[in-house]
Amino acid sequence: MKIVLLSLLLFALLFCILCAPAADCIDRTPVPTLDLDRFLGHWYEIARFDHRFERNLEAVETDYTLRPDGRIAVENRGVDERTGHRSTAHGKARTTRTPGRLRVSFFWFFYSDYNVLERGDDYEWLLVGSRSPKYLWILSRTPRLDVETTNRILRLARCRGYATSQLLFVDQPAADSAVAARRREAKRSRAAEVVARAEAPRPAASGAAPVAVRQATEQGMPSASTSAAMRCSSSREIRSSVVQGVSRSSE
Repeated sequence: MKIVLLSLLLFALLFCILCAPAADCIDRTPVPTLDLDRFLGHWYEIARFDHRFERNLEAVETDYTLRPDGRIAVENRGVDERTGHRSTAHGKARTTRTPGRLRVSFFWFFYSDYNVLERGDDYEWLLVGSRSPKYLWILSRTPRLDVETTNRILRLARCRGYATSQLLFVDQPAADSAVAARRREAKRSRAAEVVARAEAPRPAASGAAPVAVRQATEQGMPSASTSAAMRCSSSREIRSSVVQGVSRSSE
């Protein structure tokens, strides 16, 4: 019996030794600097590793707000894709002596590491991890990231040892709404341009026509009357020229 127990203990110890390097291959080193003021605010969740706290959630958003006591209020929101029920979780976070590392808690005094592994130069996106390799998030200031930026973040995560193939990309209806709004605005702009071109005054012909147009406009005549005034003015000038020619001939 003692031999069996000893064998089990040795097996457990060997298992821990063999598994330790696999866990340690993840580089969890946070960014060397983190401007808290630029970090705070609203974020959209672009992708994450699957875990039970956010399972089946889409349209996930997070707000970080500085509290009067110097700590950070955390609010996570998402919609259950199965039921449409909106879920909200409130937590708190505090800074540490390590730049780029926060400690976050959603229950009592149990805190976990929140490591900002990578960030955009303008704090437009974040790659966030934790002490456990089972957690990874991509956050963005906008509901959608372009392909080039997304691929860059994935490369950075792979270089740190994360299996990016396990990431779940979060459906963000806000992104589709933003695209639809831009399309509607583009259509309105094109329609306004068409109306502006249709209403723009056409250049008048040379000669007496511009004078007639100005006279008609100053008199408040409608467009049809303006055309008639132009034709009448041209006819009078032609008749006047004929009369003058005849007079000079008779002289």
